[in-house]
Amino acid sequence: MNYDILARYYDALVKDDEATRHWVHWIGSAGNTLLDCACGSGEITRQLAEKYEDVQGMDLSPAMIEAAAAKDTDHQVTWSTGNMTDLSGFGTFDVITCLCDSVNY
Repeated sequence: MNYDILARYYDALVKDDEATRHWVHWIGSAGNTLLDCACGSGEITRQLAEKYEDVQGMDLSPAMIEAAAAKDTDHQVTWSTGNMTDLSGFGTFDVITCLCDSVNY
């Protein structure tokens, strides 16, 4: 699936505020730093930024990162492209997430 094309429609197709609240509640706050792998359009990532001091959202698709960063008007998250199968260069984190169906990829 080409997420660079899907990025324009992603939220309209899969955004689920209730599921986001459940994910954020389940993850809680177990430290200060968090990396969200395969963050997509950043809905969950931005909510987690309310609980963590340093949050990074990473996705393979540059278009998804652009969509996520455009919604982050308070600049609470550091957004970057990357492959979740190689986390070298991302540093160390108290929590690393890979949510929803991302682990299937």
